[in-house]
Amino acid sequence: MVFGAWYRQRTRERARNEGLAEGLAEGRTEGRYEQQERWLRWLDRQRQAEANGVPFDEPPPGLDGENSTQE
Repeated sequence: MVFGAWYRQRTRERARNEGLAEGLAEGRTEGRYEQQERWLRWLDRQRQAEANGVPFDEPPPGLDGENSTQE
């Protein structure tokens, strides 16, 4: 009976750890897509400004989701 309880708990812990790892991987993938979208939008604004002859002084997006030169 003690072994059965230990085994069930071990199985639950293993499933929980696998779920956490899967969630972290999904979060990293989602974060990469969001960062790529920020860069593509910034690049589009930069190209539009260049095409219109307008100065473009917006800093590129930072890795933390904010502009890299802002604190």
